[in-house]
Amino acid sequence: MSCVQTAYATSLASIAIIDIGLPRVSGIQVAAALRAIGRLNECRFVALSGYTGDDTTRAIAAARFDVHMTKPMDRRAAAQHSCKHHARRAG
Repeated sequence: MSCVQTAYATSLASIAIIDIGLPRVSGIQVAAALRAIGRLNECRFVALSGYTGDDTTRAIAAARFDVHMTKPMDRRAAAQHSCKHHARRAG
């Protein structure tokens, strides 16, 4: 996990779109590792998943994702979430 934390800690991204079904590590684990980085408090976490069941929804909520989007990702919806987030940060 340290390479993920290092890479993200040095970036200026304000939104992280994380695929929940990653092959080697769960996207939920990635989100938890990134949330542990103090300077990411204002980062908006978006869970991207092909799963929509209750178990997935609960796990995403428990991991403190801000948004859950299903695959295939709707680019317009993603852009709207991004614009709303940036407007709140600027406001």
